[in-house]
Amino acid sequence: NVGGMQQAHALVRQVAEQTIVRTVAGISVDEFRASTLNGPAKQKQLKEDMQTILNGMESGITMKGVYLLSPIPPLALRKDFEAVTSATAEYGQKVEEARGKRTAILTGVAGADYQELLAAINEYERARRRNDDAATAAAERRIAGLLQAPQVKGEIAEIISRAEAYQKTAVQKVRGEAERFLGLLAAGTRNAEVVRSRLWQDAVQEILSADVEKIFLPGKVETILEISRDPRIQRRREAEQYKPK
Repeated sequence: NVGGMQQAHALVRQVAEQTIVRTVAGISVDEFRASTLNGPAKQKQLKEDMQTILNGMESGITMKGVYLLSPIPPLALRKDFEAVTSATAEYGQKVEEARGKRTAILTGVAGADYQELLAAINEYERARRRNDDAATAAAERRIAGLLQAPQVKGEIAEIISRAEAYQKTAVQKVRGEAERFLGLLAAGTRNAEVVRSRLWQDAVQEILSADVEKIFLPGKVETILEISRDPRIQRRREAEQYKPK
């Protein structure tokens, strides 16, 4: 009904252009970039829409199928589409870099098997946000157990090791001081004067053996000295006392 093959070809081309333009106008830019027009559903819809138009024209032409190559954006917008594609690729690269850094940080903190500990911490945070005391306590117990597990490595293991060493040293120090006090108490009960003399000698010995600060004063000038212990010396002594053996 349309004449020869040349006229049929021109008609089908015109109907295809009309149908494709209408279809593209109904999808988003993201769908176009994702080449959804190449999918079976869209191609089937294009075929049916074209066939409807051809039937309405009583052309006698039957569409057997529609096959689209990669959609190309309009020339005026091609640079914009390329910019979006480049930005998307850069976004994916940045996301992968961030994931790599995240993995490196978590591995450095808790070792390669950090996933279970991270999941327990996340569960603890969720329980606290819900004000669920029972779930919070259960999550705390789970975290405590995981922190003692042999697979926990990295900075956490080092911190726990230092804390345990400090605890052991502190306990030994306090226990020794308590034993010394009890011994002095028992000795003082028997002979207070001897104990008092011994403590005085120990105090003098400690003072004379400690770091000594020398202060030179001008002669024949009234001087008022407000003397207190040097905090740096005190901190150094404490650091030496609690240093792991």
